Formats: sequence, C-alpha cells, structure tokens
Amino acid sequence: MTKIISTIVILAIIAHMIRPLGLPGLKRRADAWKLVLIAFAVIAITILVRPEPSADLPAGAGPAVALPAPLPAA
Repeated sequence: MTKIISTIVILAIIAHMIRPLGLPGLKRRADAWKLVLIAFAVIAITILVRPEPSADLPAGAGPAVALPAPLPAA
C-alpha cells in the first residue's frame, strides 16, 4: 500500500513541478514541499494502522525461515 501511495505522490509532485496543480495552497511550483508533507503523513498513518505481520502466526510458531542444522561435535 505504501508503494502505491508513494508512486502516486511522486507522480503528483512531478506534475506539480511541470505545471502547478492550481489547488488552494498549491498555486506555485515552490509549494511542492506541501505535497511531500502530506505524503509523509499518509504513509505514516498507513504504517501505523496496518496489522503487525507476526499477528497472523499462531502462538509458539517458530521463524518462517529454516535454520541450518548444528555442526557435529569433533
């Protein structure tokens, strides 16, 4: 989700730098920093709202990666 939001905002910033969007508060090319702040806030909220990846694992589940076998004692 954050990749999609980032891509959309980057495209909006590029479009705004070429030709200002004309929205209230975005009348000049120098106002692109406002889009960056909005993007930062939206991405931060998205990260805070999404569930933890480990919340889907049952209790006592080990790591998802297979660990190598221990070396035999010499």
